[in-house]
Amino acid sequence: MGLVAQEVASAIGSDAATRAVWCQDAESTGTDADGNEETYPASEGLRYNELIAPMIKAIQELSTKVKTLEG
Repeated sequence: MGLVAQEVASAIGSDAATRAVWCQDAESTGTDADGNEETYPASEGLRYNELIAPMIKAIQELSTKVKTLEG
């Protein structure tokens, strides 16, 4: 459920890395509980809290359009 980080990055375009909504972690290494070295793959994610204000604005705009069409 939710949005796919790669699709959001694609929609934002080349500016994705400069936006607060999208983030990417590079591949890294670490040690597990048994002392074995592990490699963690690169990952992408979204900060959903950064989507609240744009969603509210979009809802306001849609509400205005609905009122116009109904009136």
